Amino acid sequence: MKDEEDLAKVQRHEKHIRSWQKKKPAKLRAAFTHFSEELREEVEVKRPNEINAKTGRRRFDEGLLKLWKKADAEDKALYRKKYARCPDPSVAVYKQDVYYGSVSEKTRKLIDDYARRKPAHKETIADIMRVKTIKALASPGEPVGLIAAQSIGEPSTQMTLNTFHFAGRGEMNVTLGIPRLREILMLASSNIKTPSMDIPIKPGQQNQAEKLRINLNAVTLANLLECKCISLPPCVLYLMTTPLCSCAHQHQFSSGTGAIL
Repeated sequence: MKDEEDLAKVQRHEKHIRSWQKKKPAKLRAAFTHFSEELREEVEVKRPNEINAKTGRRRFDEGLLKLWKKADAEDKALYRKKYARCPDPSVAVYKQDVYYGSVSEKTRKLIDDYARRKPAHKETIADIMRVKTIKALASPGEPVGLIAAQSIGEPSTQMTLNTFHFAGRGEMNVTLGIPRLREILMLASSNIKTPSMDIPIKPGQQNQAEKLRINLNAVTLANLLECKCISLPPCVLYLMTTPLCSCAHQHQFSSGTGAIL
């Protein structure tokens, strides 16, 4: 997916934008506006404030326009270069689905802000954001409205299913509408019945993934004891335990029996 040639084109364009932003004047005006301010004394017309009924402009403004049209191409180019407008954003010049690295100005600002805080991870986070941007794009003609509606419509079926069980029971209160939707989407139980997650692993990272799995396993005392015996002599309580051999659970728990006990 990553294309160094496309990325170089986009980066050159973004560098051009940043260069313009550093040199931009206090007032952003077009080349013709500055031209008319500097050469307005050279315009000589009769009745300068009279409005031309055909164009809707003053005679004086039409004189300035004629002066600009008669100016040399070199003079016009000099004005346009000196008072150039800001270049278009990279997404307007390079299509996001064709050129790798073409992201919006807001996404670029997020990448730059993160790079200033953690410069060591600049390239990594930049590549991740570029790939995520491409994956988030919708093809022309794709029914994004239906896709968005499905994300709400599928959970909202829970609002109707519960009503069937209480048909004819006026005293039963069932949460419906937006409150029920909020309950489904935002107020999920903290104790999940199926606490599982599928995590893709990069090639060559199996050993690190196995260590992480072992570190995340919950350990109880019953998992580490082979047997326990409680005796009750007069006025004294004895608890005798026999720990399991470490080899019996080393593939399940990161800490040994001695460290835990």
